[in-house]
Amino acid sequence: MYHSEQEISTVFENHKTLFETGVSKPLDNRKRILTKIQTVLKQNEEFLLEAAQKDFHRNGASFKEKELQTIYHQIDFVLSNLSKWTKPQNETISRGSFTDSVVRTMTEPLGCTLVISHWSNPILFALIPTILSLAAGNTVAIVTPPKTPNTSDEICKMINNLVQEDAIYAFAPQDDLAYELITYPFDKIWSITDHKFMQKFESQRANLRGNSTFYQIRKNPVIVTEKAQLDWTAKEIVKSKFENGGQSLLSVSYALVHASIRPQLLQKLIDELEHVFTKRPHRSRHYSRVVDPSMYHDFKNHLHKERIFYGGEFYGNEQLLVPTLIDTPKYSSIFLKHPELTPVLPLIPYSNFSDILNYLRGNERSTYISYFGDNKDDIQAIHQQTSTGSVVINKTYEMEDCIRFPISDPNTPGTLSFSSKRAFESFSSMRTMTEKLDFMNKLKNILIG
Repeated sequence: MYHSEQEISTVFENHKTLFETGVSKPLDNRKRILTKIQTVLKQNEEFLLEAAQKDFHRNGASFKEKELQTIYHQIDFVLSNLSKWTKPQNETISRGSFTDSVVRTMTEPLGCTLVISHWSNPILFALIPTILSLAAGNTVAIVTPPKTPNTSDEICKMINNLVQEDAIYAFAPQDDLAYELITYPFDKIWSITDHKFMQKFESQRANLRGNSTFYQIRKNPVIVTEKAQLDWTAKEIVKSKFENGGQSLLSVSYALVHASIRPQLLQKLIDELEHVFTKRPHRSRHYSRVVDPSMYHDFKNHLHKERIFYGGEFYGNEQLLVPTLIDTPKYSSIFLKHPELTPVLPLIPYSNFSDILNYLRGNERSTYISYFGDNKDDIQAIHQQTSTGSVVINKTYEMEDCIRFPISDPNTPGTLSFSSKRAFESFSSMRTMTEKLDFMNKLKNILIG
């Protein structure tokens, strides 16, 4: 479906008018819309699972657990806290022994917001920020990813035909629509992006008029020490890296493995892969295909240059690359420069932990670093000497965890949790009202105090 400039402009102007008239602001209306979204989702799970199977060849049970349940929990969490988050907060200002005035702080909606979903988790990244924005009293326009057309179509049907609320609209998938929409004066733009989007986006960054939050998909290294429990470590790595064919924001990117245990870990990984996906993963309904055609061809053109420990077979009719383990790639290799969103895991040996720290310091900021071992000095050194959004010990991050993403914009360092008041406030503005107290109120404050 092609969206004309007039259609895009109409959606934006309608949202702008809706917000200015205050329709999206009442608290009861916000809660009603969120409850309606949850109901529609649950009623249409079967269609969403079928769409995900068509786009990813993805296991329906895993999809429901990792994405839909996360969304349900998010809606429940927001609904249970929204009244508290929106309640005005009072703070007294004292001069000497008297309370001179009271400052009341209130959250206010930002206005018209734009959410750009990502094909790696199209429903999750369309609805999680949408829930937060609607909870804050904003209007929301959603850009669905064209690389997952079936899932994107289902999102549009649900939002536009079943939820049917004026405060929210989902655009059908269309190439380059996101680049066109970010030129509109939205009050906030939220997006999960990969390096290709960021390269193209940089030329338009100066033209952005509103608040923007872009979470860039980054490398997630895993460190496996000689003290790691290898059976458990292999299970965690396989689950993180290969469950969606490596196509997830939180997938492990590469493994830094102590040289003394690399052969044992390699065999444990192979055993776990064959246990989960069988020896013929291309026939498994639990293994996902490569969604992006250009990435699939990049893998095919470059993988033969690597030393392959395991896997490496391509199935062009299904656009599928089986789970693959490789030796240390060259620094220029795409599997090290951009190991995210691939079903290829480099196993890089190390001897001294200081070598790891130097390696990590020389690379870009990571979403998280996963450490398997028990050396407290190592863990403290990772915290103090590396730049990462989070450190997790003896596990890997999962979507259903309390997710924290490093903000990619260097001007706004830090992390942002989806399940917190801070996440809600990122879609809000703060308004203050200061009231000077008269004598009787001052006296009342003293007596109460």
